[in-house]
Amino acid sequence: MGLVSWVKNIFGLTPSLNSNGIISASSIRTTSPNEYPLFSGITPRAYREFQGKDLLSLSSWDHKSILKVLRAVSPEVSQAITLYLRVFDSGYSIEVKKQNGEIHQQAKDLLFKMINNWEQVNITRFSIPNSIRSLSSRFALDVLIKGAIAGELVIDKDLNVLGLEYVDPWSIEFEWNKDEKRWIPFQMDVNQKVILDIPNFIYVPVDPLGNDPYGEEQISSCIQSVIFKFMVMQDLQMAIHTNGWRRMDFEILEEAILKNAPPEIKNNATRLNQFISSQLTLITDTYKALKPDDNIVHTDSIKVRSIEAPRGGMFDPKALLDVIDNQIANGLKTFAVLLSKRFGGSTEGFTSSEMILYIKLVGGFQRIVEELFERALQLALRVQYGIVASVDMEFNKPELRTDMELAQWRAVEIGNIKKAYDYQAIGFKEMQQRLREIAKMKGPIPDDLREFMREDNKNPDEPERPTISEEEKERRRAETNRERRSGRQE
Repeated sequence: MGLVSWVKNIFGLTPSLNSNGIISASSIRTTSPNEYPLFSGITPRAYREFQGKDLLSLSSWDHKSILKVLRAVSPEVSQAITLYLRVFDSGYSIEVKKQNGEIHQQAKDLLFKMINNWEQVNITRFSIPNSIRSLSSRFALDVLIKGAIAGELVIDKDLNVLGLEYVDPWSIEFEWNKDEKRWIPFQMDVNQKVILDIPNFIYVPVDPLGNDPYGEEQISSCIQSVIFKFMVMQDLQMAIHTNGWRRMDFEILEEAILKNAPPEIKNNATRLNQFISSQLTLITDTYKALKPDDNIVHTDSIKVRSIEAPRGGMFDPKALLDVIDNQIANGLKTFAVLLSKRFGGSTEGFTSSEMILYIKLVGGFQRIVEELFERALQLALRVQYGIVASVDMEFNKPELRTDMELAQWRAVEIGNIKKAYDYQAIGFKEMQQRLREIAKMKGPIPDDLREFMREDNKNPDEPERPTISEEEKERRRAETNRERRSGRQE
């Protein structure tokens, strides 16, 4: 009964013994995927024809709604987030180690088998992609927008691990347990509180302030700048309509109209005003109907001239827009070069520094996602196979270099690894493993290596000769050249 109690207390399941004496449980998933189905069976679409709305009204929305729609209404936000997701998706590797730090090959093989089963497509019904890669993209977006990531390791009634499911971190609330002095997570399902104090629910906050479990929403600081830019762009739209194009001024001599007025209405002020108004309307409509390439033909009773825009008095909005764009870029945790903008100019060295900092920033966000996967996969091994092991997941470093530059870097790195082996800083197996990692080769080191490569990396067919370092070769070459120049060498 000890195992039965462990299942009941730890995973919140209701265990029972079947006819074969095998433990089964009644529950599978505890959490809801996001905040919408908690109150409705239908998830509303994210897009609501925002191009036809007054974007200034965004300031009256709650910040969660604003963050959800920023990608749809702001070009800068859309580009920054899309580029961030593409850079984040750099591939990954998973390693499983024993408690002493050695590679646990059996556990690794079982873990990859389990992951492959998770990622199999269900051919009997509709299913949203739920692979490690697709989950990583969803978690990456939550890191940037929602300030936390959350997931649930789904376990069936027979304690088989079915997969890792996404959970919307905005649907998670916390309450402080005074007796245990810790935070307890929960979700609201209609009016019912669902306690998530179970080990297969995993929640990782992003840059939390002190003991705050909710984390920091990384791009919320750009909201005011984006809304302010909407206001400036609307003002610019009005200014362009008013002063952007040269307008025409038509002057009509009132004497000419009075001269052509019928005699019977000249002494009737009311009818004369009506006549003048009708003539002005007729002339106005006539000129409005002109096509852009039509010539203007009129009598000398009408004077036509263009209205020149005042010089030196117009406000140049570029400096203001640069300041706003700089604030937006900072709020989006990105740089000007990634938004195709230049604020005051930049040098090649400064741009390279920006790229290095951006890669570091993305790598830090990747580490948050790695932590969730590591905790979930360690628990999956323990529940499914009873293996206690350490799982290390690592995203590949995002690369912005060309293939030629990467090839040159790999050649240097391979040389450094060989030198480390020559100086006995690493062993032969570790050297082979590192070389395989550089070449992005998956799986263990092959067991069909040549025998002389297995033991001491020496070929018995090669003659014995002492190894000479490059420094020694260079010293001897320089000495030989000196002797040749001095004539001492025959």
